[in-house]
Amino acid sequence: MAKTALVILAEGAEEMEAVIAVDVLRRGGVEVTLAGLKGKEPVTCSRKVNILPDCALQEVKQNKFDAVVLPGQSWVRDYGCCCNCCCCCSYCCCCR
Repeated sequence: MAKTALVILAEGAEEMEAVIAVDVLRRGGVEVTLAGLKGKEPVTCSRKVNILPDCALQEVKQNKFDAVVLPGQSWVRDYGCCCNCCCCCSYCCCCR
């Protein structure tokens, strides 16, 4: 029986963390389900890349998975700078 993994995709997710995780797991023979947190509509990631989930999280929330992957989110853009510096870009100049 193949191992299974659930990747939960939310708006603003880091697309590389989602796509690379899905790719590596699938290459390793894991059955991966990419679920949209708010439904099965395309999800716009942190760099404006749109990813189409396989299904909505609601559709699989009762299923059991061997692993769950939560791709990171661009918190600086959404919540402001961690050090309250005066940078005008979406990436904190102090945290590079």
